[in-house]
Amino acid sequence: MNVFDINARNSLNETPLLLSCEFLNSEIVRILFKNESLDFHCKNNKNEDALAIVQFFNKEINKDELDN
Repeated sequence: MNVFDINARNSLNETPLLLSCEFLNSEIVRILFKNESLDFHCKNNKNEDALAIVQFFNKEINKDELDN
């Protein structure tokens, strides 16, 4: 039973997967990957996929930790 569209997009063309990656929420990412309908190749309006988003935000967090 699907309660929502797992690949729904907002005005920035972001899906639940892309947003979960942006917020580095690995628990939600794991849940999303359990769904066979997940489009993990999707990209947002900036042409970023999930991996690019995780790499960017992870790098920003590490940078902030070094600055403090």
